[in-house]
Amino acid sequence: MSNSQESLVEVELGQIEAEETVAPSVPDVLAEALYAAEMGDSIDLRKLPLSAVQELFSAVPELRTCVAFALMRLCMRLCGDERAEVRAGSLLALGWLVELFPVEIETQLLALAHDPVRRVRNACVQTLSVLLQTSIDRDVIASRFRDRSRRVRDVLARAERELSVGV
Repeated sequence: MSNSQESLVEVELGQIEAEETVAPSVPDVLAEALYAAEMGDSIDLRKLPLSAVQELFSAVPELRTCVAFALMRLCMRLCGDERAEVRAGSLLALGWLVELFPVEIETQLLALAHDPVRRVRNACVQTLSVLLQTSIDRDVIASRFRDRSRRVRDVLARAERELSVGV
């Protein structure tokens, strides 16, 4: 191999290494975020690209079976994201986990049921409907929503309508 060829190889390897350090793959980012969430470590959600969040949401059914606690913790953190689509997606993802973590998810629903963005409130309706459907304490949960603002009561009313339509 000539010196110029060696130089080209070194340049290529250097670019590959730079790309790997600058932009880790989506699965790596998700694995790191799930690990940090489970361990209670801080996560800079602004550094989590939307493509990684979308991949997380599409993998929820599979992740639920193997890393449910980490998934719940990460979705709870993502519920605080400034992007409405991320908050809404997180709430819908939590719908897959209501049987495992009903108290934590109810608390999150109560917090976001008054969100100013309708899309987020619609996700609250869907997840609350699942929570009510799977809970033996449906009336107790509903009473906690009735004791809140008009917007939160509206989310409850819509979730209860979804239940009656689905039955």
